[in-house]
Amino acid sequence: AGGINLKEILATGIQMGDELHGKLDGTRCVFVSGLLPHIVKTDFDKDTLAQVGEYFNTNQGRWYGGNLMMASCKVMMDPAKNIEYSTIVTAMARNGVDFGIQVSGLGNEWFTGPAGTIIGYTFPGYRQEDSTLDLGDSAISETRGFGGMAAPAAPGHARFIGRDFKDAIERTKQMYEITQTEDSLFQIPYLDFIGVPVGIDIRKVVETGILPVINTGMAHKDGGHPMIGGGRADPPMECFKGAFVAFAKKYT
Repeated sequence: AGGINLKEILATGIQMGDELHGKLDGTRCVFVSGLLPHIVKTDFDKDTLAQVGEYFNTNQGRWYGGNLMMASCKVMMDPAKNIEYSTIVTAMARNGVDFGIQVSGLGNEWFTGPAGTIIGYTFPGYRQEDSTLDLGDSAISETRGFGGMAAPAAPGHARFIGRDFKDAIERTKQMYEITQTEDSLFQIPYLDFIGVPVGIDIRKVVETGILPVINTGMAHKDGGHPMIGGGRADPPMECFKGAFVAFAKKYT
């Protein structure tokens, strides 16, 4: 069957209403449609094949596009690591206690601050106070310019995570003030097909006071539950200030 071009799938997904973090339905459909001809040529019985299809319609299967997204973003960001004098953020992650970033010119060191409170909506039966603080590896999406950085690509999802569409547009426009460039491969239709903002620069974050926008899911603080909602969370400015100080010490 050959390889699968994930960049092409993600680029198509963002044209189909995905912001490539919390909303990935288009991406999932493109991925499954590419697999389908090969799946039906296998020797598995119909019940097994039906289970494959049913899986992609479950909540877990719907997030399969997120697995593809995170792997793709990691692969795309790694070449930007370990470049001398570079102030570009190459990774962002959080564990429900701390939020950390890595910066190209500062190697593998993590610069951390407290994880943020998630502001958004919960599913029926849950309350916002049931949620952990922001956690997970999926902020590699925003590192690459997706998710909260490209929120207007998914108008319906922008509303779900606690903002109106106008606010989503304004916040994404701000992201161009703290990044180095736009990526024309991944275009936001509702912003006249401008490329997503990419290359978060710690200097620009510290100078402007503008923080990257992180879209995120809510996990129950007691565990043993499915995702209980979604929203947005701000990373701590301490990460960027700490990295900026370390950069100044290393290169001056």
